Amino acid sequence: MDTPERHPQVVLAKGGAWHEPELIRRRYTSDSLAKARRTFGILAWRDRFGGWHYPKWQFDEDGKVLPQVVEILRLFRSSDVLYVMSQFLFAVAPDKALIELIGSGRGDKAVTIATKRVREISAEPKLSRKQLDELRLRMNELRDPARYVVVSSLLPGWAMVYDVANNVYCHQHVSEGCLIKDRTLADAIAQQLGTGRRNSDLHVLSVRKTKAGYRALENLPARRSGKPWRPRFRVSRAMPVFVPITASGTRESFVDAMVFAAQHREELLRLFAQCPDRKFARAQLVKKCRVSPQQAEAILEMRLHMMTRKSVEELVDELRAAVGVG
Repeated sequence: MDTPERHPQVVLAKGGAWHEPELIRRRYTSDSLAKARRTFGILAWRDRFGGWHYPKWQFDEDGKVLPQVVEILRLFRSSDVLYVMSQFLFAVAPDKALIELIGSGRGDKAVTIATKRVREISAEPKLSRKQLDELRLRMNELRDPARYVVVSSLLPGWAMVYDVANNVYCHQHVSEGCLIKDRTLADAIAQQLGTGRRNSDLHVLSVRKTKAGYRALENLPARRSGKPWRPRFRVSRAMPVFVPITASGTRESFVDAMVFAAQHREELLRLFAQCPDRKFARAQLVKKCRVSPQQAEAILEMRLHMMTRKSVEELVDELRAAVGVG
């Protein structure tokens, strides 16, 4: 399931967000915030623990929601918070981003652009029965975990996987662009890539997605006097970015960072293995994961290599208790 926390470039934009307890200390109540959410009078996203977050860019200096923001929210009337935030934050040529127009005193123009977008969406024809059937077919294909990849086995024990989308080879790992739904199509791609080669080293393998990445379901044929072998694909992940869901500088914020570290311990352990000392590791955490120096210190105190699934669950329970979510 896609959640706002998976899109740090959106939820952390322009100063991030206020947590609900912070807004309650300012001028709001839980009831007034709930009513504003129901009536599209305020923009909010919910974290994995049930807490509400309100992007800071929608408020003026007095803590009130900007009137043009409210007007645009009620134009879209969408519960897809990622879509709505993107409409505000990202420019669509030739226009500037809506929040930039509002901030520069051109709120009326922002409302006009938003109105035009809503009308364009409303004017789009409804999906036909054939299009709906095609959409259902695509959704069923997404649910089916079986996929095929084109693999080059030129070197013994070393598999290079062809990325169809980007026309490159991935070394020992499978990217999303490597996955092909139809085996017939995968065979045709392998044949085309092998055109002109005397002894083609390209083969089609079925793979399945697991929690640890992708696993090959077939062996590659032997080369010369060797034996058939099955490639082991390593996991290629970008360094995760920390999305804060509790107020900074509080006890809860440190527990939040520790939960983040526990849930991404494999990536962090690989990062620590490349660091010559603790100071460098702390700096890397701050730079690459965007935690605070104090949170980085708390993460370094954890014994990540000894963490189990149960201890991660205990940390999550502690955070729930800290933020008052049952």
